[in-house]
Amino acid sequence: MIYFLWGLDGAKVIFIIFKKRPRSYRFRFQYEKLGMHRNRRRVLNDHGSLNVLPDDVLLEVFSHLNAEDVLALSRVSSVYRNLSNSFIVWHNVLLRLLDRARYIDLLALDQKPLKDVAISELKRSIVMASRAENNWLSDRPKKTSEGRVVENIEQRLDHVLSIIKFTSKHLIVPLSGGLLGWNMEENCPAGTHEMDNDSILTDIAPDTSSRSLFCLFSKIESDRFGDNARLSVLRIKIPEPGSTHPLLFENVARMTLSAPSIDEIHLLDVSRRMLCVAFSYPTTKTMGILLVRDWDKQESAMFDTGLIYSYGKSPLTMRLSDDADCLIIVSEDQGSEFRRWYRLTELGFSTSDWNTLNFKPVGVLAPVKREAFKWERESKFLAEPNTSPCLFWHLDQTPPHSYAGIPLRTSTVILYITVPEGNPDPNRRIWRVMQYYSDRNGPCSPTRSVVTLTRPAVSPYDADGDPILCISFNHLGWIEDFESGEGRKRVLKLVTLPDPGTYFEDDLTGTARTLDIPSDVLADACHVLLDATQGLIVVATLSNGVRTYYY
Repeated sequence: MIYFLWGLDGAKVIFIIFKKRPRSYRFRFQYEKLGMHRNRRRVLNDHGSLNVLPDDVLLEVFSHLNAEDVLALSRVSSVYRNLSNSFIVWHNVLLRLLDRARYIDLLALDQKPLKDVAISELKRSIVMASRAENNWLSDRPKKTSEGRVVENIEQRLDHVLSIIKFTSKHLIVPLSGGLLGWNMEENCPAGTHEMDNDSILTDIAPDTSSRSLFCLFSKIESDRFGDNARLSVLRIKIPEPGSTHPLLFENVARMTLSAPSIDEIHLLDVSRRMLCVAFSYPTTKTMGILLVRDWDKQESAMFDTGLIYSYGKSPLTMRLSDDADCLIIVSEDQGSEFRRWYRLTELGFSTSDWNTLNFKPVGVLAPVKREAFKWERESKFLAEPNTSPCLFWHLDQTPPHSYAGIPLRTSTVILYITVPEGNPDPNRRIWRVMQYYSDRNGPCSPTRSVVTLTRPAVSPYDADGDPILCISFNHLGWIEDFESGEGRKRVLKLVTLPDPGTYFEDDLTGTARTLDIPSDVLADACHVLLDATQGLIVVATLSNGVRTYYY
């Protein structure tokens, strides 16, 4: 059967086709909760048009709408308002957001399980994320509020490490010699942690089971034999919902690793206390792997992959398989993505010293499985001379586990640089970003999104002069320098990336929106953070301040 549902202006029509099927328990539950009778007739508009719409059909129609349409219909009548306040409606809206890789702050680490959330809380969280995205897609995005979050702190901000936001209300602000937790709701400190000035934040990983964020710090000390990396794992414990306790900082592991050249260090699985190190053999130039199976017991194994590897030339990530039996190494080369599976049972784990200088590979460990994915339409700029990747990010979805059939996804962002031949002028460099989504089966689209950064401002504290970027799972922003009649100005540009499974054939730079953040604040910026779940932009400044802007 086909039902016609007219919108508020009498012009919008939604065509819904249903097959006859038994009414499910979930809808009967909604009738009892809302006090409705399933065969009641409704007047749909003021023009005398009548339709026989049982409550289960109305509820099904509402469950296929987005947040803005549900809110619009809730203002039509008290009956529609009651329907729009049902949990199943907003739960289905959430599922469609998750399917598009859009997330809400109720799924953050500090929140209670979704089954315990009130309808009003779920509705608020979904509407906040939806309105922010619609605002950012409009021709002239307008901020709804702004303010200074962190001020009058005793230590200076660290202008190299970036600010982290890992709950719905907490920031981790790096200082010169420590970390500061900040409660954005109360606008007050939420714990501190001291650390060495030379420590570098190498990787972070959330753990939902322990309501914690794990941070891996490294301090590299070089000598004539190679690199000595002093590693430390910091656990940041989040208080229970409703608690006034601060964040708890706890060092859970300290390790020392010697290698001829340490290229990458990844937290592999913090619940299993696993991490992985990629290093290069100086003679063969191939990539070696040090896999730590348990950092408490210091059990580890090393093997040679046989892959020619140079840091920054082949984007790389490492993760465990779903059954935790294999290490999966994902790399890219010449327009293709490669995945290789290495079985853990084939590695000889021991508690010997983690010194790769003494490791003599007896042969290359062959992967038990290989997959390759060739992009159908690859960007021509990759073939330009002096073009190479310089930075890359692998962003995991939130929450970091499968939810209601939504696949686990990763958003990969790669920053490329092209240096004109014979012209070393930094202002002549061309910066481009490529992004794509992937799941357990491989990339979600046949091509990758490309954004050319127009006149990007670079970090004054970055030795390589890399652009100041803000990246979320499906957004990319950068600070743009330009000349105006009033002199040099700065604006924040923001691109909303296509949904997983879709793609945009042309450069996305033309879709960039300009956010109304003051130019003087951006002129003083050293880091920018973006939280799409709350429509939040956080700007850390060289003058030791942190400002927030909500959209």
